[in-house]
Amino acid sequence: MQELEQQIFKEWLDHGKIWDALGWAYSELGRYEYAIDRYKRAIATSGASIRSIEQLANLEKREAERLIENHELQEQEQEEVRKRLKEEGKERLENLIAIAPSAERYSLLGATYKLLALLSYDPSEKSLETYLDYLNSSREAYQKAIACNPPDLYYPLENLIGIDLLLAKDSDLDRKGWRDKISDNIKQTKASAESSTDSWAKLTLVNAKLLGFLALGRGSAEEIAAAYEHALGPKSSTSAREQDSVIRQVRMYANYAQAKTVRNMAGDVIKLIDSSI
Repeated sequence: MQELEQQIFKEWLDHGKIWDALGWAYSELGRYEYAIDRYKRAIATSGASIRSIEQLANLEKREAERLIENHELQEQEQEEVRKRLKEEGKERLENLIAIAPSAERYSLLGATYKLLALLSYDPSEKSLETYLDYLNSSREAYQKAIACNPPDLYYPLENLIGIDLLLAKDSDLDRKGWRDKISDNIKQTKASAESSTDSWAKLTLVNAKLLGFLALGRGSAEEIAAAYEHALGPKSSTSAREQDSVIRQVRMYANYAQAKTVRNMAGDVIKLIDSSI
């Protein structure tokens, strides 16, 4: 990719579309740091698109997730990442929403709030007030995305279920009302994903199986891991970015769910995935 950049005529580098395309290419390769730099260059040009701003906000969030997941940040650095997400990423998305609300922008905002929640999580504290406040803000953003009735309804729906699963306590898992609501949302998520040809939709169908297992006890850890192995294995057409996102989601439930039952079940799944993929 870097060799390709060197072949681009210098006079073209003032065009936002060139940097936007390079940003997209790096993001598909999972090279988020490079992608972020290219999108920042794109929005610095006179031909910057709102799409570039959306992608920048998305990738800044993903790069922060990757660094934290790989334990590459010290406590002070985590605080700096949290500050950037709160003061830059969240503000950038809120400004975009003020210009023109959309399901995609609300979903990005929901994802940013979710990451802020994970960054603030400290199981040693008696109060998880900040963590829960961010999760509830994330839930509200995903609800607004759903209210926009987007063609890819499966995306905010899947994430809404995920937030409800993180918020749930062990006692909630047995409540009929909670289970019925989750079951109905999973059904809607699957219906929306099945009507789409997008690669994310195919992964959503596997994620829906995971959510059904964690929330409702449907299937087994072995069955869920086998579904992910098929979806993410060498013969699959998923990109590095998609694979990274899916694995991170499973780890999230294992590490951050309030319900011990959910954490243990997700932990069983991730162990099987790690041993097979």
